Amino acid sequence: MAAARRMVDGVRRALDGPNVLGTNAVAYPHTPFLELSPEEWDAVLDTNLKGVLLTCQAAAQALVAAGRGGRIVAVDSGAATTALWGWAHYCASKVDVDSMTTAMALELGGHDIQVNAVLPGYVDVDEGGQHLDPAYKHQARSAVPLGRAGEPADVAGAVLLLASPLADFVNGASLAVDGGSGAGRSGVRLAGG
Repeated sequence: MAAARRMVDGVRRALDGPNVLGTNAVAYPHTPFLELSPEEWDAVLDTNLKGVLLTCQAAAQALVAAGRGGRIVAVDSGAATTALWGWAHYCASKVDVDSMTTAMALELGGHDIQVNAVLPGYVDVDEGGQHLDPAYKHQARSAVPLGRAGEPADVAGAVLLLASPLADFVNGASLAVDGGSGAGRSGVRLAGG
């Protein structure tokens, strides 16, 4: 909690903020469920869930103290609604972030703080996806109904939308940014379809 408070205090001193907080905590080692250790489980949930909790709490406390409202946008994952093989711990953490987002929206709405989540689907990121098998990447890309993988700019656009006045009456929402893959997997059809 101390690191999150230092970050928020630094923003307050430098920018008279925060007004908007965007979270993006991602640890996703690929480990089949039968091989998953308690230590790896804890490490993923500490990063993906507890890190988001502590950062959001520090920002929300600063927003309430300032008395001017604000926005919190959690960059979560489509794994909050669709399981991924080998990522039980990652999926669990993302379901919890989605649920925590709605709980924060409920509790912080009275302080004029809107809390929403963005749920990206497969996004091509070189630095973060180096451990992913090329065959997995190909399958993930080909399953997107729009016919392409997401890009970081697609996610950034959704965060900017939820942080903008265009979303003044949006609170507790989870916005899928997945090219339609949450609606179904492209290429999975009956014969003749």
